[in-house]
Amino acid sequence: MALVEDITERKRLQSRLEHERERLHLLLEINNAVVSNLELRSLFTAITASLRKVIQHEYTSSGALRCRQQPIAVHALDFPEGKGLIQESMQAPIDDFPAKLAITARKPVLVNAGDLEGFHSEFAKQLKAEGVRSACLLPLITPSRILGTLNLGSGRDGNFTEADVELLSQVASQIAIALENALAFREIEELEDKLAKEKLYLEEEIRTEHNFGYHRYKFRSKIRAQAGRDRGDDRFDRPHLRGAAPARSSSQGAFTT
Repeated sequence: MALVEDITERKRLQSRLEHERERLHLLLEINNAVVSNLELRSLFTAITASLRKVIQHEYTSSGALRCRQQPIAVHALDFPEGKGLIQESMQAPIDDFPAKLAITARKPVLVNAGDLEGFHSEFAKQLKAEGVRSACLLPLITPSRILGTLNLGSGRDGNFTEADVELLSQVASQIAIALENALAFREIEELEDKLAKEKLYLEEEIRTEHNFGYHRYKFRSKIRAQAGRDRGDDRFDRPHLRGAAPARSSSQGAFTT
C-alpha cells in the first residue's frame, strides 16, 4: 500500500514539474518574441502560438485603448474556430466590452458564463453567439498608461484557473512593454514619413519660387526691350549694348574752329 502511494505521489510531482517546465518555457518564448518582433502583427502571432501550447483556449484578442473617452478596438484577433461574427478593427464604447472590467480594476479578471450574461451590448452578444463561455481578461499596463487588454476566451465555463491568471499576468507584463516599444517605433516611423513629405514640399516650393523668379526676370527683360524699341533704342535687342548710352550724332556737340 505504501509503495502504491509513493508511486502515486511521484507521478503527481512529476506532472507538476512538467507543467511548471512548460510554463517557464512559455515565458522564455514570450520574452524571445518580445525581443525579436517590433511589428505588432508578428508579435501577436508569435505570442498566441506560444500560449496555445500551455493554456487551453480557443479565442485570443488584443484590445487597443487610446484613452478612456475613446472607443476600444479589437486590435488583433486569433480565433480559427470562430464563425466570423467578431472581426479585427471592430470598435465600440469601452462599456460594451467585458475587457472594461480589467481596465477599470487595473488587474486580471476572470469572467464566466454568468458574468457574460450581464453584458447586453452588441459585441457581448456576438461573443456569446460565438460560443465563448469564459474568459481571462488582462490589462496591458505600463508605468505611464493602460495600452489595452489581452483577452483569452474558451467555450468551457470556468476554464481558467488562478494558476493561469498568475502565468498570464507575467505574459501581459512582457506584452505591455513590447506594445509600448512597438507603438513608439511606429510613431517614429510616422514622424519620419511626415518629415520626409514636408521636406519634399519645401523643396518643391523652393523650385517653384526659383522658376517664378527666373520667368519674372525674363518677362521684365522683354518689357524693357519692347520699351526700348518703342523709343527707337535698339540696345535691348543687342545684349552687348545694354547699359551703354545712346550714340550721339556727328552734329551734336561738334566744335568749330
